Amino acid sequence: MKRLVFFALVALCMGSSAMALAKEPAENSAATTVGPSKFYHRFYAGYAPTIFYTERGDKNVSDLLNGFNVGWMSGFNVTKCRLPLYTEVGVKANVGLGDFLSDFDKYLAIEIPVNVAYRFAIPNTKIHLSPYLGVNFKVNALGKDEDGLNYFDIDGTRRFQFGMQVGGHFDFNHFYLGLGFSADFLPIFEDDHLYKFGKHLYDNKVHTCGVYVNAGVVF
Repeated sequence: MKRLVFFALVALCMGSSAMALAKEPAENSAATTVGPSKFYHRFYAGYAPTIFYTERGDKNVSDLLNGFNVGWMSGFNVTKCRLPLYTEVGVKANVGLGDFLSDFDKYLAIEIPVNVAYRFAIPNTKIHLSPYLGVNFKVNALGKDEDGLNYFDIDGTRRFQFGMQVGGHFDFNHFYLGLGFSADFLPIFEDDHLYKFGKHLYDNKVHTCGVYVNAGVVF
């Protein structure tokens, strides 16, 4: 249900943006002929905690690792008209530190996000807004507790995950701010019985999700 709500919100944002763009008067002849840029690039870093969770009965059980991410993303215009629709492809590293299997766990994931973004400009400014929706491919490269126990020595733990993300980009000239939410479709842990994975007794599937607030440069 939550994922459907996110999909609906993004669709609403994109629809509203398209309507606003269609109503914008063509006062500047140069603006009507130049059209959207063909590509752009972003380098960013920010706060990005990772949440490990499962549903047991009528409640969620979760653990959180505080962390940060750093990444690079490029956007390419995919239309031959003035519609500012872009495909975004990038790579990022997500680091998590905190209380999960032990008091100080270390987690590292490498992700390849692929988005569809509608990047429109606010008239008479250098500000661009870009709601986006996409998928990501994630490799869990590292997961250890303070005693050196490897997450992936536990039977049923996955190195590879596939998921989605939704959010918005805000470009102010060459400054970038991004907000988003991601969640996996493939769980990081799956077994056929209850298992004490972390500080809680989890059900047979443990998923990951997270929010992120990024800042960087765009050019």
